[in-house]
Amino acid sequence: MIKVVGREGLQNIDLQSGKVEDALKMLKLGHERYVYLKNGVPVTADATFGPGDEMVFLEVFSGG
Repeated sequence: MIKVVGREGLQNIDLQSGKVEDALKMLKLGHERYVYLKNGVPVTADATFGPGDEMVFLEVFSGG
């Protein structure tokens, strides 16, 4: 499960495993707009995740 947190609120995406970069492409999300957390730890786009991992894609934006 991937949680996408951003301006649109919270979305839960049912994707159990794969690479972060592949998930971004599938979800049509820009890699430069998100920080990826795997089990609470920042990871890069080439990281993989599995069914036991908690993935969060956290949108980064300025308030100004």
